[in-house]
Amino acid sequence: MQQQQQYNYLPIEMEDLPSRGLVYPEGTFIKGRFLNIRDIKFLALLTEATAQTIINEIIDRCFYMNIQVEDLALCDRTYLIFWLRANSFMKENGYRVSVGKCSYCHRPFDFTIKLDDIPLKQLQSAPGNIKLPRSGEWVSLKLPTVADLKIVDEDPDVQLMARMIRKPDPVKFIMNLKVMDFTFLLNTCKQYDAGFDMHFDLECPHCHGINPMQCMISESALFGQINMRDIISLSMKITKYLTYQISDDTPWPEFEMIAELTNVMIKEENEEMAKQESAAKAKAQAAQAQAHSRNFRTH
Repeated sequence: MQQQQQYNYLPIEMEDLPSRGLVYPEGTFIKGRFLNIRDIKFLALLTEATAQTIINEIIDRCFYMNIQVEDLALCDRTYLIFWLRANSFMKENGYRVSVGKCSYCHRPFDFTIKLDDIPLKQLQSAPGNIKLPRSGEWVSLKLPTVADLKIVDEDPDVQLMARMIRKPDPVKFIMNLKVMDFTFLLNTCKQYDAGFDMHFDLECPHCHGINPMQCMISESALFGQINMRDIISLSMKITKYLTYQISDDTPWPEFEMIAELTNVMIKEENEEMAKQESAAKAKAQAAQAQAHSRNFRTH
């Protein structure tokens, strides 16, 4: 758990979380800070293979809380990632979705989903104990946590249930259930769905037809495309034009503002140089024309 003294943290209201804090011990708190240069460089290493590990590390770095990251509900984990994205990036503050074919005009189009436009479903009550109707066995339910990410199954329904039940071998337990108990358990687990609702009605820009669809954002794309070369190039520009040294602890929003200021200064400097060159060229042409005129008169 990170020490709070190193950074300025902002409190995150538990009621704002998808879980509403209902699944944590009383007194649980979470505070967050913006991404800094060091974090952004780390996120530049994101791939499909490394995404889960890197994002968990980023959450551990950027959030000060009195629970372990492993005990964080998965729906709250996604919320914290979106919180980081929304508060740390001045630009690229949304997700670009590519639609392969419109349902009406059959043309492809792109659509940007703004984070503020994504509706949030919140938990109404914490999961508890349920009794299976066929076997009569009692099963204890919980919200899936970061620790449950290690439970993986090809069947998303089996994976969901396995992550929500308290059993030594949850997948095996589920696979041995009778149909009635399996269906009852699945329907019950789905009642505790919380988090961002990624179902959207996307309007085609060509024919304005409405395309209902569920958007899936892979973990490797949660922070967009981060290019290490661009970060280094911008840092060098800032150092050169502002004589300001960028450190790895510089908050990313501050870095973006300084980079934007630097680009404006470079643009203004180039425009001023272009004006001076144009004026000098015009002056030289005028002097040349005047000399030519005098030379013509003498002859």
